[in-house]
Amino acid sequence: GIWMLQALEPAWITSRQIEAVRRAMSRNVRQGGKIWVLIFPDKPVTVRPTETRMGSGV
Repeated sequence: GIWMLQALEPAWITSRQIEAVRRAMSRNVRQGGKIWVLIFPDKPVTVRPTETRMGSGV
């Protein structure tokens, strides 16, 4: 059979989420099965902590 993961809404996918899906799929795939991961979390996303002033410059 063929297994797929389809995004239903636009969002960033982290490497932890990709690894969790890969592990869940490998549990259900028999020993001879192959799993390909064709997405890469190489886009850095930075977020300021909550309740932090914006535009401090330092």
